[in-house]
This record gives sequence, structure tokens and C-alpha cells, in this order.
Amino acid sequence: MGGPVTRLYEDVLHVMYRHKRICFEETGVPYSREHVVRVIDGWVFNRPPSDLTGADERLARFQRKAATFPGGYYIKVIRPEVVDLVDGLRKHPRPAAPLPELLAHLEEAIDAHGRIMGDLHWRMVFSGTPLDWPTIFHELTGEPAERAGILLSGTANEVTKLTRRLRALASLAADDDELLAAVSSADLSELRGHPDQPLFQKFWTSFRTLLRHYGLRTGQGWGSAVTMGAPTWNMRPDVPLGMIAAYATADQETLTHREKTASHERQRLLQRIQRGLRSDPERLQRFETARQQAIRNALTMEDHNHWMDSSAAGVMREAADVVGRRLVSDGKLDDPYDVLHMALDELRDQDDVRDEVRARRERFKQQEAFDPPRTIGSGAVEKGESMEAEGQGLDGALLRGVCASAGRYKGRARVVVRSFEPPDVSDGDVLVCIDSGPSWTPIFPLLGAIVLDRGATWQHAAVIAREFGIPAVFGTQEATTAIKDGQTITVDGDAGIVEL
Repeated sequence: MGGPVTRLYEDVLHVMYRHKRICFEETGVPYSREHVVRVIDGWVFNRPPSDLTGADERLARFQRKAATFPGGYYIKVIRPEVVDLVDGLRKHPRPAAPLPELLAHLEEAIDAHGRIMGDLHWRMVFSGTPLDWPTIFHELTGEPAERAGILLSGTANEVTKLTRRLRALASLAADDDELLAAVSSADLSELRGHPDQPLFQKFWTSFRTLLRHYGLRTGQGWGSAVTMGAPTWNMRPDVPLGMIAAYATADQETLTHREKTASHERQRLLQRIQRGLRSDPERLQRFETARQQAIRNALTMEDHNHWMDSSAAGVMREAADVVGRRLVSDGKLDDPYDVLHMALDELRDQDDVRDEVRARRERFKQQEAFDPPRTIGSGAVEKGESMEAEGQGLDGALLRGVCASAGRYKGRARVVVRSFEPPDVSDGDVLVCIDSGPSWTPIFPLLGAIVLDRGATWQHAAVIAREFGIPAVFGTQEATTAIKDGQTITVDGDAGIVEL
């Protein structure tokens, strides 16, 4: 299940898997079944328990119950609990507070994260019946299945709302060279140090408002390489400031034109389909029902990422950072980040473990280079259904994959590795990477196209690419090795191919 993990995150995992077991015992949902976990030399392995008796019956009961909530089980049941848990913990004690108080807050944040990601997250995923929107779209309309995603855009989700705020701040910065220089340098003292300049004050007030809503953002979520060690935007405000600076130097007219073009294409496609189905009211009703469900699913994808994957992890990460800063001030650690290399029991003992932490830091670097086996132990392991797009790879001068977002674009490839921080891209670049998750989606409107080695056509990257009309091809298997940084390529999202 990935790795390596730090010592504190190993404790976090055991809490999360305890909640995953509770989810299994109450609902039997599929991904909760693999709740027996072992961490072996930093890497995480899991398996189902030996007895799965009754799991399918519990799943059927749970889904029947979830179907009784008008408006959806996620909106009516899960989301309110998650928001309450996150909002109740986002205000942290000061580092000067008694250490037991700081540790109690950290443990509460870890348990909330475990409840959200180990239990509620999987209830959300399996609370409804799966919807194969591309297949339904094709069967009902006769249109290519690849164009189904066009009709899922145009509704404000957390990322589109975030990008609008980033671009509004970028417009302010672009109007003043001195302000843009301060934003580009990410110097907070410079940004808030001009009470006599209204534009600086307006920017600083708006930026603080942005952090109040999105400051817990860590970038965690499907497709991302981000782990517990990733700082939040509150901890690293230079990250959103870098995005704002990138937008401030981009061609805003091109970005706006691209959005309008995507909106017009969506409206034309929808109107054409509705006209074509008007003579068959039953077929039209099935189409509209499926379309609305697919839109709700896409909205849930980004909303749950904001509150569950990112904010719950962000609260926990900031709580750990407060403890780390306290231990640094007490002379027991060299760096606040080192708290991640300590177990909860060690934090409670309050011993000086700097030598042990240094050794763990070095060991962690070695573990990062491991290539662990997929399985450990004896016995056959069934390969489950893949959550990723199945591409075809390199074929002469073509890279074959699957369509994640329609359209065709020719431009410069920017081949990058995954990280917490968004890549340094220029306006109109084609992002080429192994995978891409929520840590990078806020910069997508700057891109001309996206190409992934891996990826799923329903993940965050696909949802946001479609929202902004950005052609995208996923599941190419070897784009990052077949394409050179700076190479001119053509991305054909409709055909699911990349022309080298």
C-alpha cells in the first residue's frame, strides 16, 4: 500500500485501520475489508481478515439504508460529521501551552483523521451504486463515450472556486509591479507591511481570507505523492503565493477564452443531445437522471477531497507541527519536522531522542529507495480490479492511452516528477508526469494539456481538466520516459493518443 512511512505516521496508520475495521464490521464495504495492516521496514502491507462471512449482506443493508436519504448519503450524513470534526480541531493550542495539552490535541486530531479516512471515506465511496457514465452516455446518445466528460463540467466545485480566488488575487498583483514583486518573493512581512497602500492591504486581506478556507490544504488525494509529512498552506504560504504569481504573469485573456470555449462546447453538445432525444421522452429522462448523478459524483469527488483527504490530514499535520515546535524550543529536537520520526509513546515520555531521530532520518532516506515486493508471505493473492486507466503505451511515434478530457492541443512538454509543490510551468505547457493529484490541480488552468503514465478517468486530475476544457490523456504507461522535457507534442484527448 505504499511507503515508506515515518514512525509517527505508523501510529496514525494503526488508528486509521482500527476505524477501517469498524467500517468493515458495520457495513462490509469492499475497501474496508483489507483492514489487517503491517508496516515492514517502513512499507505498508495489508490484507483482508481470514473470515469475510456476512460482509456482502452487511454491504447490501448499508446501501439500502444509504439510498433512503434524499439528496445523497454523503451530503446528508457524512459531510456534516466531517465538517464538525475538522472545524472543531482547526484552532490549535499555542506551542507554549502545557505539553500534555498539545499531545492530547494531536491524539484527538489523529483519531478524527482515522475516523474520517478509515471509516467515513469508504462509506462515502460505496454508499451508492456505481455509475458507468461514459457507457450510459454512449448507449443513450450514440455519441462517442470519450465526450461524456464534457457534460460534467460547469458546476462550481472546491478547486474551481479556489482557482477563481487565486486568479482574482493574481489580477490585483498584476496591476502593481511592487506588489507583484512581493508576491513572487513570498515575503509575508513585505505583503502586510504597507498599511498606507490600499492595494497591498486589499491583497493581504483577501489572501488571509483564502487561507481561512483553504489553509489546511495539503494536496493529499488520489493521484498525489503527498504524504503526512507534507506541510499545509498555513505552514507554507509560499506555495499558494507561487500559484498566484504564476497566474499574474499568464495571459488572462487566453485563460478566459479557454473557459468560455469549454462552456460553449458543453452547451452545444447538451442542446444537440436533448433535441435528438426529444422524440423519446423515456430515453431523455434516463439520460437526464444519469447526467445529474454523474455531476453529483464529480462534485463529491472534489468536495470530499477538500474536507476529508486534505483538511483532515491538514489538521493532524498542523497539530504535529505545534508539538514539534514546542520540543524544539525545549531543546529536545533539532527541527519541528523531526516530530514525525517519533512514536506517540515517545512523545508522551518526553525523553531526549535526538540521536534516535537522526538515525531514523537516515534510515528513512534508505527506505525511500526500496523497491519492495507486492506481497509478503505465502499463499495466492488475487489481483483486484484496477483503479487506474489501462493504457497501451508507446507505438512508434504515438503514445496510446485513454481519453480523460476531450480536445486537441499542440505545445511544449514539461516533464516533471511528483512533489508537494506544484511544478514550475509556463502558460500553455503540456504537463507530463507519472500521476497528478490535488496538490497540482489549482494550476491546471495554466496548462495546454495533460499526459499521465497512470491515472484514472474519474480522479481529481480528470475532473478539473474537463472543467477547464484541457485535453488530457491518461494511462500511457511510459509518457515520462518516451517524452523529453521541452519536446513539442500533440495531445489528442478525443482519440486518447499523444503524437510525438
